[in-house]
Amino acid sequence: MMKVRQISNFIPPSDEPSSAIVIDREIADSAQRTLRERQEEYLVDSSATISSKNIITGWKIATFGLLVGNALFGIVIIGMLFAAISRSMPTFITRGNGETETLEFFTGNDRSPTLIKFFAQKTMSGIYTWRNTLPEQGNIPDPGIAVEGGRKIPTTAYRYTLALEPEFANSYRKALSELQSIVQGNGNSAMQTAYIVEQIGEPESLGSGKWKIKVAGTQLIVNNNNEQPRKLNINVEMIVRAVVPPLLSEVTSKYKDIGIAKAAQIARAEGLEVISITNIK
Repeated sequence: MMKVRQISNFIPPSDEPSSAIVIDREIADSAQRTLRERQEEYLVDSSATISSKNIITGWKIATFGLLVGNALFGIVIIGMLFAAISRSMPTFITRGNGETETLEFFTGNDRSPTLIKFFAQKTMSGIYTWRNTLPEQGNIPDPGIAVEGGRKIPTTAYRYTLALEPEFANSYRKALSELQSIVQGNGNSAMQTAYIVEQIGEPESLGSGKWKIKVAGTQLIVNNNNEQPRKLNINVEMIVRAVVPPLLSEVTSKYKDIGIAKAAQIARAEGLEVISITNIK
């Protein structure tokens, strides 16, 4: 009977030498290392790329934010400019001592009651205060200004009639010269007057930038003889309307006399003119 030997851990013989097997393993290991290195490089490059993209994205967001901020700032500036443009122009009062203060703001045909009352008081006081000298020229004798009808009225009174509508002003100056001749009697050139406003009513709107206002006052008549002043009550109802305040360049082109030109600008500084004056009791 034949016996069979059992052989364990049998390794079939290889046709390749052992050195070749070692080399193949080294190549495989090297390939694996190369692959890992490439993977690591790829991960590094990918991380760098992602980081660069994040930086670029951040700059884009920051730039966009700046653009939006500039746009909003521009909108605010434009809004401020429109607000400044829309804001009404100030009216100034020049006092006797040369000081100037802001009285009121107005725009379009809007005029406040305070402004209308000031205009009415200023105009009436100027028209009915008669001086026989020119204060701004060293109080030299006032030659007066000729009006329709051949008479003259004081220069200062004439200047305040520039607040009247031009056609109405012509007829009113004539009536003013007639009243002056009555008050002066025998033509006493030394006589002077001062109009004192005692009461002024609230302006009553007539629509379309027009108002009616009543002014009550007394004209004090004095002369150089130190006599007791006489009194003349002058109570009127005025109708005024809104106008565009003139520029000095406009009035200087209209009036040759620079003094008259400046007076015209001052007379209409409140953006108002008188279109009617009616005597009332």
